[in-house]
Amino acid sequence: MTPESLSWVLGYAENPPGNPEPPWADIDKAWEDILRVLDGTGQDAAYTVLDVDVEFGEGPYAGVEIRRYPPDLVRTGATALSALRLAEIRALALERELTDYDGDPIEYLLDYTLSHLETIIRFWREAAESGEGIVSSTS
Repeated sequence: MTPESLSWVLGYAENPPGNPEPPWADIDKAWEDILRVLDGTGQDAAYTVLDVDVEFGEGPYAGVEIRRYPPDLVRTGATALSALRLAEIRALALERELTDYDGDPIEYLLDYTLSHLETIIRFWREAAESGEGIVSSTS
């Protein structure tokens, strides 16, 4: 992926004419809490897949955290993510009194966080079925 195409995919440049929009998933500000919930409830396979090395953007997207998931990792990740049982994760998160990114009890954000995790599960499954990789960014 070129810097120009990465800039476009991340929304910092205009889509070239005639180029179809890629599928995307908006998980709002749930990323850190998703990772905390997966880690805190022992969902090691899913956590490891999502928590890849971070690159930091340059130029117009300086400071943006960028994660790249090649197609082979997306296939593996989709399998790990599809094995998650959200009701069990919810119960464990409450039982273990997990906290959110700010250190507050996760309970008030848990449904929000799990709904975005459900979006990730679906998005990864679709990407795996299409043989696609994924680029993710957080700022």
